Amino acid sequence: MKKSTLKEKKYNWFAYAIILLPFFYQYKGVGNVVSLGEILVAVTTIFVFCQDGFKLKNVNIYLALFYTISMISIILCMWFGYFDFSAAMTTGVRMLFYALVVVVAREHFDIETIGTVYTCLVFGFSIYLLIQYAFHIATGQYLPIYISSGLQFPPEARPSDLTIYYRWNYRSSSLFLEPGYFVLYVMPLVSMLFFKCHKTKFELLTLGVTIAAVLFSTASAGIVGLVIVFTVYLFGRVNNQSKYRFFLKIFILGTAIAGLMLFLTLSDAANLTIGRLSNGGSINSRITRGFLIFSDLPFFHQIFGVGLNNLAPYMQKYGIRTLFDEGNLNYMASFVQILVFTGIIGWTSLVVFIGNLILKVRRVTMNNSLGAHLYGSSALWTMLFLFIFIICYEAVMYTYRFAFYFVLLEALIKQYREEKRKKITPYENFDDRHST
Repeated sequence: MKKSTLKEKKYNWFAYAIILLPFFYQYKGVGNVVSLGEILVAVTTIFVFCQDGFKLKNVNIYLALFYTISMISIILCMWFGYFDFSAAMTTGVRMLFYALVVVVAREHFDIETIGTVYTCLVFGFSIYLLIQYAFHIATGQYLPIYISSGLQFPPEARPSDLTIYYRWNYRSSSLFLEPGYFVLYVMPLVSMLFFKCHKTKFELLTLGVTIAAVLFSTASAGIVGLVIVFTVYLFGRVNNQSKYRFFLKIFILGTAIAGLMLFLTLSDAANLTIGRLSNGGSINSRITRGFLIFSDLPFFHQIFGVGLNNLAPYMQKYGIRTLFDEGNLNYMASFVQILVFTGIIGWTSLVVFIGNLILKVRRVTMNNSLGAHLYGSSALWTMLFLFIFIICYEAVMYTYRFAFYFVLLEALIKQYREEKRKKITPYENFDDRHST
């Protein structure tokens, strides 16, 4: 009994380490190489992996194929004069580490285990962001966005960079280095709580506070994320719901729009948000420049890419420039980054991986005879659309952000599938099709 309890605690700590990873990743672990968040995840992953007898179970073959092609791009391109082997291996090793985390999490990460902790964290971060914004409006001063500048993990951001970045327009980001980081952390919980069958008062409060914080962060990704949530809510299972429920959805959506209009009318943050959206946010640097660079690549590199994390040395070697270049030449949205790094072959494997996820969610949620689930099928579809969106807009595929989102999505799918298989429900009087 004691051994079983100890094993369960290790699984719990593994889950907690993953849910805390985006926050602790911002701080140093081992110098400038490994973050504090990665150390915590590595330690707990090794414990759990040891319990499994160091056996890889339940591997996603489509993701494994994508990772294999990414590593092959290193081998194929390492013979060219521009190639930076250390840059490629830095990303490659981190990619393999998170691949192991994902495999272990598919077996041992439980969404209910982290529910309360994740909700409390998001509530705290969201409240602090709103306090930051109110404090700045009232005093013109700034509340801290990090614990200590000396503890920051340099690959994320440096205090001097942040000062330059925010010198013209103040943007609240809670205890994250950028508003986008905050939004990427909280949006999975928004999608889960929004469609959860029975919400506690604290969960309802957290949901409302977090949506407000997302709006005041002015992050373009947050606005798009909320649009995804409300779109799934409005149109999900529309043919199977009663007229009462449909008109209730219309009323709630109308109230949300009215609240948004009030936000746009009264808030200075709204003007900044509208300005960023009307200018496309950072779409040119994230997406457009990737396609421009790809169109200029030789045939070989269009097929096999320039190699993992080697766009910067390639551009510097051959004097390639675009109008949308920024400091980090490797940075762009994953959907086009993969096209440049691994070529058409790697990009195709990514599309196959995403296609398989869509089919998996469709298979799990179709023919739903069970009725009620903890979160409902709409939460799965919303998480899937959020996941696809960040791949198309953020540089995530070889980072902790990909592992964070993929682990949460897989955990939701696993729980939904288990509830369906057992033919039991914790909420017998509630119909999933009518979830709010």
